[in-house]
Amino acid sequence: MKNILTISGALALMMFALTSCHKTYDCVCDLKTYAIDTQDTLKTETTHHTIKGTKYDAEDACKYYETEEDYLQRPAIVYHYCGIVEDYGK
Repeated sequence: MKNILTISGALALMMFALTSCHKTYDCVCDLKTYAIDTQDTLKTETTHHTIKGTKYDAEDACKYYETEEDYLQRPAIVYHYCGIVEDYGK
């Protein structure tokens, strides 16, 4: 009986330790859209989304990247300046 309680306690502690590593992180991105032909700024905006996981996974998912798209029938590049914000909205 004592072994069962010890094993149960150890399992509960391990489950608590594993779930405490997964948290919710806020990824905030400043998006800047530039026209390819003239390098004019066409649009700027800020977006955010939540990532649930470890801090390493959140930082890996929330990083700088670029995309190409058409904006008002003009070829444009969108720069995504992203980062984890610890106290977003508080």
